[in-house]
Amino acid sequence: MRLIRLAFVALAPAFVGPIPALIVLALACVGWLFGRGGRESLWLAALWTVQLTRLALDHQTLWPLNLSGAERSLNVRLESIATSRGQGFGPARVLDFQGDEVIGKRVWLSWTLARWQPAVGETWAIRARLKPLAYSPSLRGDPLANALGSGFFAKARLANGQPESVSAPAISDSLRAWLSRRLDHAGDDAAVLARAIAFGQRPDFDHTTWAAVEQSGLAHLFSPSGLHVGIAVALVVACWPSPARLIGGGGGQRWAWVVGAVFVWWLLPTRLPISRAALACLLWTVAQRTAVGFSAARIYWLVLLVCALIWPWLALQPGAQMSFLAVGWILIALQCPVPAWRRGLAMVMGLSASTAWAGLPLGLASVPSNLVWVPLLSLVGVPALVFGWLSDSWWAWNGFAEGLMTYLAWLPNYSLSMTQSLGLTLASVALLFPAAALLVVLIPCWVTARPAAQLSVYSVGAGQAITLVTANHAVVFDLGNAQPNRQGRIARELQPDLVRAGIRSLDLVLLSHGDADHAAGLDGFRARFGVAQLISGEPDGARGAGACYRGQQWQFDAVRVRVLWGGPPASKNAASCAVELTGAFGRIWILGDLPARQQWALARVEGVPRLTGLVAAHHGARDGFSSDLAALQSPDWVIFSQARLGRWAHPAPLVEETWRQGGADTWRTGSVGTVRINLSGEVGVVRPARESRWALGYWTSG
Repeated sequence: MRLIRLAFVALAPAFVGPIPALIVLALACVGWLFGRGGRESLWLAALWTVQLTRLALDHQTLWPLNLSGAERSLNVRLESIATSRGQGFGPARVLDFQGDEVIGKRVWLSWTLARWQPAVGETWAIRARLKPLAYSPSLRGDPLANALGSGFFAKARLANGQPESVSAPAISDSLRAWLSRRLDHAGDDAAVLARAIAFGQRPDFDHTTWAAVEQSGLAHLFSPSGLHVGIAVALVVACWPSPARLIGGGGGQRWAWVVGAVFVWWLLPTRLPISRAALACLLWTVAQRTAVGFSAARIYWLVLLVCALIWPWLALQPGAQMSFLAVGWILIALQCPVPAWRRGLAMVMGLSASTAWAGLPLGLASVPSNLVWVPLLSLVGVPALVFGWLSDSWWAWNGFAEGLMTYLAWLPNYSLSMTQSLGLTLASVALLFPAAALLVVLIPCWVTARPAAQLSVYSVGAGQAITLVTANHAVVFDLGNAQPNRQGRIARELQPDLVRAGIRSLDLVLLSHGDADHAAGLDGFRARFGVAQLISGEPDGARGAGACYRGQQWQFDAVRVRVLWGGPPASKNAASCAVELTGAFGRIWILGDLPARQQWALARVEGVPRLTGLVAAHHGARDGFSSDLAALQSPDWVIFSQARLGRWAHPAPLVEETWRQGGADTWRTGSVGTVRINLSGEVGVVRPARESRWALGYWTSG
């Protein structure tokens, strides 16, 4: 219990805001003053204070004031390189800078291949434009929290000026480069897989393949965690005798420990998966070599505690949550006195359910996939890869990679909803504890908790993405922002929301126009969800899309959707497909990027009705706003789809202030996160899905 309390105190401050955390700390101190808790409570309070302080300091130092976007001279050493569509990108270590505050830190560097073609491990003097990472770390699943876990400090874009070589790669980097060149003789899929697991080069897969990778839960096979090589080495250490003993001589297993140390040095990045595994192995080895005799459960809590102390944001990471949920569930199942078949079935079902609880969009087949492919990669794939590197004969590794890609192409696309996850959880618990089967009564309560109709405006950075979910229908308005073969924040905000609700196909996807901040996520979305009807203000830019024009309308239960404006298609922002939602809640307009001139043209035809709510045109930019129209529309609330520290600084201060002076409540998705509008009642009740836990103010519903 002591370890459990320590782990809780190390993790809890990341889950709650600063005000509740300070209240808990004050209560602990008051209790200690009155003689409650003893000396241990004082130590726990001190640990709580340390974690709270670290979180606050992290938050304050994420956006240094000197990173204004101006060109800076700095020396960098590239750690890995990936290429896509004429662009190169990857992590780089800053070795010298105009100021000491970022020396030794990592930046995410991007450049044009036509101007610069560096090699991994080389040191270059460049001019770059530095920008801070622009999201709040306190939002669950936020990309900056992922970046912090990987040690990234800022984004850097190669600026004007000729890069100059400072030094050649180190011996280890030269060896990596030589091994990478050897992979040119392997098959295409085999080379991609090998470079991913050994060098950290992100595969340039299309959206369909990435969807299969996600559904299989095998994304870690395509990352440089080194976990599978570590598993292979650990098995060698644990099970195999030394070569001397194989030929009948004496000796121990010390050679295997040397090999293991070399692999850890080679593959151990600043990422948590292999760090957790290495830490667990270290603690296990220490426990076995000493008389302490730690149990598996105690080692589990020690690993959790040490990871939380090293990196407080661990609690907010779905991947870390999944790791500890899975291991914790396995430990519980192993200790239950039930038949082996029930224990094994409970493990598989519970692990499948835990993927949804951790917020990961994994498929039903993710656990069986890992049960098959993790041992195969560790025991078959890694030896085949090493054999290929040594002999330059790639038939074994090519066959393994081809088999994996064939499996991914076959795998059905089916993610678990929260209701299904709850059912699996209860069933798996009932297999271990039969009395828990009575908890099945919770499922109807969970199913009926969703509003009859809800509009969600998602925080997706400098873009717009909106969903309308009713009892029997689901609609998406816009799917931005994203990069080629990537989904961006849609994959962390919008898509998991639909999966949790059990939605796998959409009645309608309506794209206001073809700009990337409104439509770039379409291909990735269609690889994961069915789309019955696709409408766009610029249909030529979306495969299979129909044209958006005034007069189109649909009825989704008690919500009517009507197109107010659409086209002409070739006119970019002026082509924005503007829509109106009406029902018992009133009237809501979603204007895309429609300029003020087109809004006046719409007003001459439609009139200027009184609005309940408005999703501001062009993210709140001045070219999509008219103060005269605003005075006539007089909405109760206005939502700006924008990034907190975006390049375009939306919304314009004048626009937001004018809406406020007119009596409207304003909401910025970049500040408050995803915004929900409950359309079930007579008025649309607006609330953010979650407020920044480190903001000074807090929201109230209504």
